[in-house]
Amino acid sequence: MLNDLRLAVEKSNKGGSINEFRKDFAAAVQKSGWTSWTGQGSAAGEAWRTRVIYQTNMATSYAAGRWKQLNDPELLMVRPFWRYIHSDSVLSPRPQHKAWGDSGLTLPADHPFWATHFPPNGWGCHCSVQAVRAPKTGDATAPPEGWDTVLDKTDAPPGIDKGWAYAPGPCRYATAPDGAGQVDYLS
Repeated sequence: MLNDLRLAVEKSNKGGSINEFRKDFAAAVQKSGWTSWTGQGSAAGEAWRTRVIYQTNMATSYAAGRWKQLNDPELLMVRPFWRYIHSDSVLSPRPQHKAWGDSGLTLPADHPFWATHFPPNGWGCHCSVQAVRAPKTGDATAPPEGWDTVLDKTDAPPGIDKGWAYAPGPCRYATAPDGAGQVDYLS
């Protein structure tokens, strides 16, 4: 079933709609015999479940591609800093994400903060990162105190949902074991 869902996500990444994903999801669930999942049995519940899966996979796929773009050596030569951008379109903004965006948090691209805080940082997070030449006057140029403390409740730093303390890009694109350059491990 997971392979069928992965194929449905890949199809969506190539331009498929959420409605196509929902059909592929229904086929995968039926084929695997998965039952008793949250949302099963009601149109609203199934729409919610498929929307969460679809949006989460699209956001992390986008983030992996964005990570690769932002790490282009030519771009890094002219824009070596990254700024955290909070999305104001979120109905219930996370206080930390909003604070990072409102403060203009701008750090070098190679700062360890980005390894755990490169968005999305949780379910429904629509934050992003922008490459910039340098911090603007008034921008925060250091992460907030305690940013790297791992909370027992979430096993993640403050402001990061459980299971989200990673940057999707380096998890998808990594250096080949023989040092021959970048490899896309998911293709």
